[in-house]
Amino acid sequence: MFHNARISAWATSIALFCTLTPAQATNTPDEPRLKVEYTREFPGGSVKAIPTAVTVVRRSTTQKVVNQRILTGVAIALITGGAGFAFETFSKDDLMGASITQVKDKANVANPVADAYISRLQRSLKLFLAADPELRDKTFKHPLLISGGEARLIYEDLSGTDEERFRLVTEIIVYKRRETANFLSPVKVVEMRCAASSPEPWPEARWAENDYAPLRDALGARLDDCEGKLMAELPRLLKD
Repeated sequence: MFHNARISAWATSIALFCTLTPAQATNTPDEPRLKVEYTREFPGGSVKAIPTAVTVVRRSTTQKVVNQRILTGVAIALITGGAGFAFETFSKDDLMGASITQVKDKANVANPVADAYISRLQRSLKLFLAADPELRDKTFKHPLLISGGEARLIYEDLSGTDEERFRLVTEIIVYKRRETANFLSPVKVVEMRCAASSPEPWPEARWAENDYAPLRDALGARLDDCEGKLMAELPRLLKD
């Protein structure tokens, strides 16, 4: 009787295993044949912070940087006796800007490029590959990399006392290492840039209407345009 009980328990365990295994297998995620990844590294090797929200570059931002560099120059001149210092020029486009704090819904000023946008491009890429007879069965070793993606409201003019006006400036860089690159040939990287600036500068108050809804919509339109351009450029980006 004890022997029969052991056989019954063993049979029950086998049946349970056979029941669970297929379910576990179906829960395994579908590994994409070409991954889309965000990276802080640009094709040339420089590295920047990951964008998470839209920022504002105001006149005061530039003035603050200028003042800091002047103070640094004075300090260096005092230490070195005035030798070896040259004021390093910069552009307002190089500045990261300040966070937007006067907003109720943070989602309206969020920058999705490094996370949600990557997932969106991954889905679009899967559909593109499935529809292309030459690529639908191909697996890629190197991912499609997305870098940059900062979205900034940048002031139009530094001089003057009139109300500041801002353009939404964005730039996304997409690049990929060639599949055929090896130790016998230099690494080949193909890239595409999505750079855009809003056609008309607006006062910050206009960007801030309805809890920054115009800003949210404008950034969404830029990302839509970049996705469309990427889909059009994919054959070139994926060519061996």
